[in-house]
Amino acid sequence: RDQRVARTAQAAGGCFSLTGTPDGPPMRPGQTMGDTGSGMTLALQILAAYIQRLRTGEGQMVEVSMQEASANFVRCPLSHRERLAPGTPVPRRGNGTAGPTNLYPCAPGGPNDWLYIMIVTTRMWDALCTAIDRPDLAVDERFATPKARAANSAALYDEIAAWTRQRTKFEAMEWLGSRGVPASAHLRSAAAIQIGLAAVFTALAWALRTPLEDHVLGGRSALYWILVGTVLAYAASYFARGFLAGHGRFGLYGGLVLLEATTRCLFALAAVAGVTHGQTAVALGMVAAPLVSLTVVPWGLPRLAPYRPANASHSSGGGAPASGARELAGGLRQGGTFAGAVIVIMACEQTFLNAGPLLVKVTDGTAGAALAGQAFNVLLIARAPLQLFQAVQTSILPHLTRLRAAGERDSFRRSVGVTVAAIAVFASCVALAMAVAGPTLMRLLFGSGGYERLPLVVMALGMGVYLSAATLNQAALAEGRAAAAAACWLTGLAAFVTALLVPIVDDRVLHVASAYSLGAAVLCVLLARLVVQRRPPAGGSDGLEHRLPAARAGDVGRS
Repeated sequence: RDQRVARTAQAAGGCFSLTGTPDGPPMRPGQTMGDTGSGMTLALQILAAYIQRLRTGEGQMVEVSMQEASANFVRCPLSHRERLAPGTPVPRRGNGTAGPTNLYPCAPGGPNDWLYIMIVTTRMWDALCTAIDRPDLAVDERFATPKARAANSAALYDEIAAWTRQRTKFEAMEWLGSRGVPASAHLRSAAAIQIGLAAVFTALAWALRTPLEDHVLGGRSALYWILVGTVLAYAASYFARGFLAGHGRFGLYGGLVLLEATTRCLFALAAVAGVTHGQTAVALGMVAAPLVSLTVVPWGLPRLAPYRPANASHSSGGGAPASGARELAGGLRQGGTFAGAVIVIMACEQTFLNAGPLLVKVTDGTAGAALAGQAFNVLLIARAPLQLFQAVQTSILPHLTRLRAAGERDSFRRSVGVTVAAIAVFASCVALAMAVAGPTLMRLLFGSGGYERLPLVVMALGMGVYLSAATLNQAALAEGRAAAAAACWLTGLAAFVTALLVPIVDDRVLHVASAYSLGAAVLCVLLARLVVQRRPPAGGSDGLEHRLPAARAGDVGRS
């Protein structure tokens, strides 16, 4: 595992020979494919041998060399030698491949201010010419065909670089990506925050495994691993949400949320209907939901090209160089403030959804478990259709962010108002259904009676108010007010918990529904006041702001 050995293996495996510019020497890749790659390859071989032993009773001797593992990772570029004359080495290509595919400099000219653009089809080329407002390039004889673009790649590079230098990498990425051009900047800050949080949680969960498994989970090892898997799966799911929304793939973003909510509901209903049994079967739905939702992510990748940091063969010109470490630290501080506020909001959300039944179970003695189960069932039947509606309303954040950055205050408010109105109509329909057939539905789904109409109606209306508050929360985040929004959530949660502790009514299920609706109403009012307050569009203590390219800014918000 010595890094010097790994690098030697990479050189022997051919990695160096393919890295670098065409007129320069071979270069060492930044990734340690020799070390990490051989470990991954060995793990796969061990699994294969283990499966053979399970099937046949015979094992294998497994071995792997770093050179072989490194060669495996460069098999695709090395296959190009078949097109060359015998004995001719595969040439190095630098950051470019053919035509406009390359790494381009962006403002303000720092060491990581680069954007990778990948063009492999005529449609992508036409989309690029339109996106940078240079339709003349599409009909220029020098660039009319792929062969012509390859022959005049230097001149074409300068034309495109003149456009990218006027924008930051994130502005250019968002502008091009929303117009069908595969382009990506370096997503270091968001990835670093997400990976860091996941690593901290994993370390803490492992250190506290014994008390968690023995005292909290009743000695159930399966529940411990489901807990760990659920948190990590949701970390990936929420990163995927930001990735898709940031690239304008709102349909896929909504599909991801819809799949997650649907999967959670189906697992719960399967347990209620008797299809599955036991705590483990129910808990599996928690980890299955985010994993199933990630199936939409591959559909969002064809339009995107991953960023490949490497030395560029073209100078970025002017610009004020910035420290890469300082850029990352600033991004982490800015993103960390936002992430901390969002963690508080997520904790409040979970308390809203689960505190009622848990408190009933703890405070109502021997009857508490039955009453808690009934309260949980009411929460489930009332919120299931409304949770599915989140697939539509949660995708509003990127749209609101762009409207806010462009200063389109009227369009911003109109979008929020339309979404809240749609939620109100939908929640009213659900409440009406609960009033007409709620007890019957409960008896059909849960096999027992005793459910009153009033708690069902109150819970349905409360979920409507809650989702309206969630939409207003999206608007607050779009305005860069994550910390203030978190304070609103804490206040609304305090009202909810207080109402739970005060005996408002004798019916405990109605009590939970009423407390939930009251807390949601307080939250909704506070967030509405926060969103209505005017704020200059340039600032944001939370740092959540997306600036748009100067060119064609009027197009923002068009579908």
